Amino acid sequence: MKSDTKKLQKYLCLTLDLEQDYGRTNSYSSQRNIEPLLELLKKYQMKLNIFVTGKILDEKPGIIKKFKNLPVEFELHSYSHSINSPLPIEKKIKEVIKSKQAYVSYFNKAPLGYRAPQGVISNQELEILARENFKYSSCLFPSWRPGLFNNLKQPIFPYLTNYGILEMPFSVIPKIRIPITLSYQQLFGWLFYKMSFSIFGWPDIIIYDFHLDNLTQTRTTKGLPFYLRLTHFRNRNNGLKILEKFLQFTQKHNYQSIFMSKLYNFYKK
Repeated sequence: MKSDTKKLQKYLCLTLDLEQDYGRTNSYSSQRNIEPLLELLKKYQMKLNIFVTGKILDEKPGIIKKFKNLPVEFELHSYSHSINSPLPIEKKIKEVIKSKQAYVSYFNKAPLGYRAPQGVISNQELEILARENFKYSSCLFPSWRPGLFNNLKQPIFPYLTNYGILEMPFSVIPKIRIPITLSYQQLFGWLFYKMSFSIFGWPDIIIYDFHLDNLTQTRTTKGLPFYLRLTHFRNRNNGLKILEKFLQFTQKHNYQSIFMSKLYNFYKK
């Protein structure tokens, strides 16, 4: 797979991981940010790709209905997004299968894509995705996160895995491989990202990720471990503003908003 597909056009896939607050609580207070988000995306005529947990489809379908007036595609983000303790592989496989059952039950069709929690997916899970007829995975950070993954040698553009699943990784700044996501933009600051564009350029295809709890601080922040509270401290109430700056910047530099399904069609054989 080469990165020059549709070379003359720049594409932005805006992706939202729709899950419980911070992916680790039983609270959904961050859904209060949906209306301001919808207003922002309508303002800039953005398409949205939502990776939703199966648990929301089963237990909180009202959240899904709030997106009905926006150009949106839904794919899967595991079933329960359980990350407070490492799951054995058997349970991860069950997460894939159970999430697909919830998706089919709600949407009456099969999903195309899957995103595992925390950007970590095993070969066994990829094998299950292939067996369950998923078409693509968008799980990999081609970057480094201490204690969680080291993917510095992995491709930064979509590529076909050994299991026939197309991996469409999160985008990173070339050369330095810092993810282009809202949480990292909050951590490093928007000025850093503008400078990185001038120095290193950004990829022609951006798969950009954010969460509802990135947009404004929620009451569940205090329940996070100390090291996570530190990472969320910077710009914790400026997420929506930073997202708008990012959208303005990408439109200025001629990125076209598209669905992940369209990007998949560009790359599939």
